[in-house]
Amino acid sequence: MARLKSILGFIFFIFVLLLTTIQSMFMYGGYEPTGEYYVKTSPSSGDAGELAVIDFETEYLEYDINSKVIATIGFGTLRTDYLSDNSFIRVSYVSLDEEVREELYFNDGYNKEDLTVYEEKSYLDFLGHYWYWYPHFYPNHKETVALELPKDVDKGFIEIKFGSFEESDSEVYESTYNVLRIKYYVIDGMVTFNVTK
Repeated sequence: MARLKSILGFIFFIFVLLLTTIQSMFMYGGYEPTGEYYVKTSPSSGDAGELAVIDFETEYLEYDINSKVIATIGFGTLRTDYLSDNSFIRVSYVSLDEEVREELYFNDGYNKEDLTVYEEKSYLDFLGHYWYWYPHFYPNHKETVALELPKDVDKGFIEIKFGSFEESDSEVYESTYNVLRIKYYVIDGMVTFNVTK
């Protein structure tokens, strides 16, 4: 009996693995990057779905440390109704010891209706959402920023936060919807990117 259970468990595992592989072959409508480096946040966190997305794209994978990194940052949410009127995007340099060293870019006061997204679709939609749990989704709103990375470090993170803030008396309360961290290295004066979430 125990042997039968282990065989059935193995068959179920293979079935789920095949199902996941097949689903990826039938997805369409996602974003096709035009730059050499592209990364985005995951549509899921643990066993739950995310509502907000951030993506980051650069034309080149490597940049001279003395030049500005020109990047396109996109951000948005599946539910604009839960956004505050004070939505913001903040880009900071973070050192490896988690210290925020420098704010590279900050903007706030976005119109909620501009922060929409579009979802990846499946040719298997007629079967319902049993074929995929959290399809990728992509922001419609994009901004081009010029980032000057600190020249005195050889590795760190670019941290992008999408959130909102509320002001009450003299206090400011900040909520973060999603965070994307892009790890970078400087080798022989050239910045090259990697990603960590």
